[in-house]
Amino acid sequence: MRIEKTIKNLVYSYVFKVISLLLNFVVRIVFVKFLAVEYLGASGLFSNILSVLSFAELGIGSAITFCLYKPLEENDQDKIRTLIDLFKKCYLFIVLIVTTAGLCCVPFLDVLTNHSALPNLTLIYILYLSDTVISYFGADKQSLLMADQKRYLVTRNTTLIQFIRSIVQILFIVITKNFLVYLSLQVICQILTVLYLKYTADKEYPFLRNKENITPLSKDEKQSIITNVKAIVMHKVGAIAVNNTDNIIISSFLGLAITGIASNYVLIINSVNIIIWQLSYSTSASVGNLIASDVKKDYVEKIFNRLDFLNYSLYLFATVLLSTLLKPLISILGKEFGLDDLTILFLCINFMIAGSRNITNQFKETSGLFIYDKYKALCEAAINLVVSIWLVQKLELLGVYIGTFACYILVGVWWEQKVLFNKLFQKSFFSYNLQWIRRFLLTVSLSTLLIWVRNSLDLSGVIGFIVMGCIDMIVVLTVYYVCYHKTDEYQYFKEFIYGKVTKNAKNRLEKL
Repeated sequence: MRIEKTIKNLVYSYVFKVISLLLNFVVRIVFVKFLAVEYLGASGLFSNILSVLSFAELGIGSAITFCLYKPLEENDQDKIRTLIDLFKKCYLFIVLIVTTAGLCCVPFLDVLTNHSALPNLTLIYILYLSDTVISYFGADKQSLLMADQKRYLVTRNTTLIQFIRSIVQILFIVITKNFLVYLSLQVICQILTVLYLKYTADKEYPFLRNKENITPLSKDEKQSIITNVKAIVMHKVGAIAVNNTDNIIISSFLGLAITGIASNYVLIINSVNIIIWQLSYSTSASVGNLIASDVKKDYVEKIFNRLDFLNYSLYLFATVLLSTLLKPLISILGKEFGLDDLTILFLCINFMIAGSRNITNQFKETSGLFIYDKYKALCEAAINLVVSIWLVQKLELLGVYIGTFACYILVGVWWEQKVLFNKLFQKSFFSYNLQWIRRFLLTVSLSTLLIWVRNSLDLSGVIGFIVMGCIDMIVVLTVYYVCYHKTDEYQYFKEFIYGKVTKNAKNRLEKL
């Protein structure tokens, strides 16, 4: 049952996420054609500001979701009701904090936007704030569905709402050329999403409607949640400082126009990242369920190695393709949107490093190992901010991305690996770390080589884009096969895919 739910979540996540991202890309193209590039910069900046304000969530969601795995496994309805009731109360408090903190930022918008002349900046920011605040009202029900390995229910219908939103947004951008209308539609669709989540959760778990006799948590349970929340707070501070301050730094030092240009590259990279991230996102509940069922550590490690290998394989191919194809792809929008190869390469390297940590963090978090690397996040944040602010003044945009690279390499990667292997698998992380370094160097080497090939052949335009894509795939597939075809993980997925294809073909033939 666990494998069936995992596969179902993965299929739904990948199919609907690809649809969603394609729609977002179409909306972005229309956006660029009909609205000023500064609006892109404002969009990225305000999204980053609100991500920083999401610190108010304090890790409560992650802590309570972790607590849900065991009662869901045991079908303990009273404990589930207790946790969801606590979750709901916490998020009402969070709504109040985020709203207040968000409104306090209004007087500083002029400084943050580098004195931009864009009209209605305050109203635009308020609409972004509203969109964020509304999303918290459905957080409790969404977490329950996801912890119970029913992510596909969320994915399917939220994507439908997003599809409708994107179509209507495109129409209104073309007709009105009004950014405020575009944002208003986004807020309306966020409300519809929250209403859907509440309806779905109440339908799947009718016992949630019973609001009477909710048993309070024991002292030990409360203390466990508080301890985890304190640790997750530090993780969130670090994650926010690393992942959501780039646009703030770029906008403050280089202006909204540069922020808008960089956002085109970041949008595509983040879109690809979201697609690949579905692997860890969709399997997290199954991994949590696996660990909660008290199976042997050796088996858990075997599952980790398989998922980690699959995750790395996806990021290897994606990093090489992005490194070589982003520049010709963005050039379709115009030469004024171009960035140099080194800046793009660092963007893609950061994408690969962050992505390679997905499965490590997934197993670490679903095991409840929040407290063992809580200072790691603060160290990452400090290095990122100091190096980025220092180098942006010397290397401009490239300096910001080197700052992110520095904090990943110096702190993030090895510390997470150490916690997972020492605490969960109870063994040294040294051999895994060497394996990670080899994977990283192979990815960077292939990306650099193929960028040189693209520039040497002077490939451009649509034909050049297609030719380069074919060269990328041939080279990467060849190197990938040579390096990994003898590994246990490669053989496992080969047999798994071959078995599924053979079985499906056999079933079709029997029906003829």
